[in-house]
Amino acid sequence: MGTRRRAQVRSIFLFGAIVASTVVFALAARSPANERPGLGSEIASVAATAGDGGYVDLSRVADFAWDRVHIFGAYSNGKDISDSLGFEWLPVPPIQQALLGDASILSSDELTLLVFVQGERDVTGWTILNEDLPAGVYVNFVFDVELVFTHKRGDAPFLVRDATGTLADRRLAGWLLSRH
Repeated sequence: MGTRRRAQVRSIFLFGAIVASTVVFALAARSPANERPGLGSEIASVAATAGDGGYVDLSRVADFAWDRVHIFGAYSNGKDISDSLGFEWLPVPPIQQALLGDASILSSDELTLLVFVQGERDVTGWTILNEDLPAGVYVNFVFDVELVFTHKRGDAPFLVRDATGTLADRRLAGWLLSRH
């Protein structure tokens, strides 16, 4: 084989390797399916409408199929999430999972992860609260001792408490949702 032919074969091989690597990286960089980015805003809106002493019924707000929702507080890590769900799942792309290991997924006091599950292993929706809310709005859940709890569809709605003025300075209005 001549030098020119070898250079062509090498170029074709290199091009193929680049294309294959790009496809693999793109697939590994995709977030898990069924993210519900507007759900946090909807929960905040329902809490604001309900007001202090009112209620938020997640089964009405999250109007898609689910049996239970797992609610994870700030600084939950991959092990916490997988242990609670009973199967491996994280709200980040696989490539980020590999880089993070057991590091915190929710790296702020203000973030809360909601994972809606139907049946044994079907994640039908998920969102991270407070990532998509407008400036000056805040909604979160009150946790007991553990920063993880499971809420079954049909359980009692969450009680709304006005938290305006008790939150970080940059937040103007807020609501805390608690089990009663």
